[in-house]
Amino acid sequence: MKKSKRWRIITVVAVLAALVIYFVVTFNFVSSKEYETVCTAINVQISNKDALSLVTEDDIISIVKSSGEETIGKPMKDIAVYKIQELLESKSYIKQVNVYTTIDGLLNVKLTQRVPVVRVHTPAGAFYMDSDGFVFPLSNTYTHYVPVVTGNMPLPFGLPYKGKLPDSESSKTLKDILSFVSFLNTNSFWNAEIEQIHVLPNLEVELVPRTGNHLVHLGKFDAYESKLDKLFTFYKNALPVEGWNKYSKLNLEYSNQVVATLRN
Repeated sequence: MKKSKRWRIITVVAVLAALVIYFVVTFNFVSSKEYETVCTAINVQISNKDALSLVTEDDIISIVKSSGEETIGKPMKDIAVYKIQELLESKSYIKQVNVYTTIDGLLNVKLTQRVPVVRVHTPAGAFYMDSDGFVFPLSNTYTHYVPVVTGNMPLPFGLPYKGKLPDSESSKTLKDILSFVSFLNTNSFWNAEIEQIHVLPNLEVELVPRTGNHLVHLGKFDAYESKLDKLFTFYKNALPVEGWNKYSKLNLEYSNQVVATLRN
């Protein structure tokens, strides 16, 4: 073996050995510091707090402090991080959470709130649903402004309830509602125009618009996009001429037409 090649091998081995020693020493130092450090504060970061406030930093700190798990003033190595993580994961408004400690004495909590897309009110109670079909209770301190659904519709669960919509036929109406609301959220006009969605006892649907003084009878949720297209054309061409308060109800159930009921 040539002398220069031998020296290159020796140099590489020496560098690798030095790196191993460095990482071992650094790890032991960090472990030692963490062993000695006590928790001085709870650092909460909410990724989507500007969009809504179903839960706040103070709420999280209060939950942790009242959980019975000691934190402030306790050695970092003795904090039951996994128990705090499980506790926060059980809260309705938290979609994702990560709890961990750092050697600067912080118990860090990073989380993402659930984002409601619809609020449902029934005689049995009220709840939110997010875009994933996750059901969770309303907040006692904060109202998130989303489309409101009312009516005595069948529920595939008892209230209060927290969890995904069950995969059953009894969930169909709520799944239809979720699909309809998702469409509204992608359409700037209808998102602004539809104020309330009401489910009738026969599971047909009435819409309460913001403009005018009439109800819109959608019928079943099927073909709702084409039905709303008809209504948009009627709004654009007929109502500016005839007046927005001339009719008490606009029925969209019938193909290629809007059946308008004159106000008494």
